[in-house]
Amino acid sequence: MPQTPKGSCLLKSFRSFCAALCVFFLALATVAPAAAGPSDYSDYIVVYGDARTNHDIHRKIVGHILTFRPQAVFSTGDQVNRGTNPEEWVVFNEIVAPLYKTSEFYPVLGNHERNADLYFKNFQLPGNERWYSVRKGPVLFLMLDSNWLIGPGSNQHAWLEKELQNIPRDVKFVAAVFHHPAISSGPYPDEKSLQKRLLPLLEKYRVDLVFVGHEHVYERSFKDGITHVTTGGGGAPLHLKLRHNPYGQVFASVHHFCVLRTVGQTLEVRAYDTEMALIDEFWLKSRR
Repeated sequence: MPQTPKGSCLLKSFRSFCAALCVFFLALATVAPAAAGPSDYSDYIVVYGDARTNHDIHRKIVGHILTFRPQAVFSTGDQVNRGTNPEEWVVFNEIVAPLYKTSEFYPVLGNHERNADLYFKNFQLPGNERWYSVRKGPVLFLMLDSNWLIGPGSNQHAWLEKELQNIPRDVKFVAAVFHHPAISSGPYPDEKSLQKRLLPLLEKYRVDLVFVGHEHVYERSFKDGITHVTTGGGGAPLHLKLRHNPYGQVFASVHHFCVLRTVGQTLEVRAYDTEMALIDEFWLKSRR
């Protein structure tokens, strides 16, 4: 049956409305991401450390980490307060259990693990488990034991130099992870004499990043081509800024975690506190 003029106008109006609605949802789709699937966050990597004693804060941080669905989580040590106490490992494992289900977990030894057998029983790690390397996309992580012999002439130093001499050509960034800071504004300035024993080797081979813990703060420093990040805010009692750091750029006495992502030739690093407020962000361009 032919349309009346009124019906024809209504039909045209309805079609115009539908067309406008389609344009609106198409534009919305280009702005708002779709619901995240397991692979959507595969580029993210998290680094944090010194969980130790405040389990509520540690749980909160783990909850925030899970929202990024990182492919891997790296710890700068001091997972527990007393590494010889099995009950503390039970609590630690209960808190990080959700991470184990979605991400690979790579720790280093802190001083509070006390070199306990329970640490080595709790994790299955590459190499000799004290020092080892992990490749994640274009980023190579060199996991070190700063409690152990690490200076020239030591087995660890020799292993590290061999790793640095044989970096694959498609690696864009190299990060060293260990517990004790070589550069610091806090209570333990270069406690292990790493500025002499370790940094010359890292600087020689143009390591990009160093992640450490031990001091319960967030701090970013820059020295001789290397960005040093202290990320010891996983739950242990916070420390204060106690001295001038000539290489320091950012300092915050706050519980936190760090999120890394590579985009082409750039490494993005952001640090968030327990309320997901941004503490710091910086970008590194590949030098390789």
